Amino acid sequence: MEAKENTCTNTRRSTRNKKVAVFDEKPKSSPKRTRASSKQSVQRTPKKRAKQLKAPGMIKQVAIGEFILKPWYASPYPMCDAGDLELLYICERCMSFSTSRTSMNRHHQKCCCFAPPGKVIYEDSKFDQMVFEIDGEANRVYCQNMCLFCKLFLKAKSLSYDVDEFLFYILVVKGVVVGYFSKEKSTRFNYNLACILTFPQYHSLGYGKFLISLSYLLSRREGKIGNPEKPLSDHGLIAYRSFWKHVVLKSVLRDCVKKDFTKESSFSSCSIADISEEWAINPVDIIETIEWMKDVSIKNPVLFKITNIEVRSHLNSVTAIADPTFLLV
Repeated sequence: MEAKENTCTNTRRSTRNKKVAVFDEKPKSSPKRTRASSKQSVQRTPKKRAKQLKAPGMIKQVAIGEFILKPWYASPYPMCDAGDLELLYICERCMSFSTSRTSMNRHHQKCCCFAPPGKVIYEDSKFDQMVFEIDGEANRVYCQNMCLFCKLFLKAKSLSYDVDEFLFYILVVKGVVVGYFSKEKSTRFNYNLACILTFPQYHSLGYGKFLISLSYLLSRREGKIGNPEKPLSDHGLIAYRSFWKHVVLKSVLRDCVKKDFTKESSFSSCSIADISEEWAINPVDIIETIEWMKDVSIKNPVLFKITNIEVRSHLNSVTAIADPTFLLV
């Protein structure tokens, strides 16, 4: 399971008149391995050699819609078996791919996928947002292509072709796919999210937090306490902590709204159990978030202490989270 919001700036590419997504923060590359001695190379087993040959080549650039992105990791696209690839073209409608610009232009003229395949489960006309639920078994090719693209930006992403046991939730804003998350159809541990990705060109716009909130909203409709698959990546932990912090502050401050915030500290009688029940969040995640926060501390399981009076500004902040009134299921 993966998740992360990251910043990127778009600059004009004069040669193709496209926007280029440049990442300010790139994952650190692993240290280079020193060349093995001749004795060590002789002792290598055939099994290790075969494993090395199967590693996919690196794609240097990906063109999708108006953007050219720089992938962070290798993804097992079929054309990468022969080695590194300079540029890969991807259709932003159906996620099909090609190494030829001419072939992709022909595909665009014939592509009939004007919306993700599946049913609409969430629709907000004010912000022109729609979420499509897609069965991996019924729409295998689309989901596989989405996973291949996701692998370019998630290090621990392992699923590429085995999508039959998963549901995919695709977020579309103003007719453009900006991100998605997937979850298992059936799980013993009430996992409500297996993998999440906001497309790099749409980072820092709140879409990751929206997708996380939607996963919990679906869990709440099912009468379950949601859990993302763990361990979370560094980027995923940042995204989840941002959402969990929002939930804690909103719940605690709502109880204190009639109290005097001019004091150095205030108390709330909102309990951890109340927050967990209302938002379908695991109590362990709530406790760990509060321990990480500096604005709120736990006096006991049913009493919170607000130590920073400036936290009241959170009441007026606008955070893009899923509204249950727009859920269609």
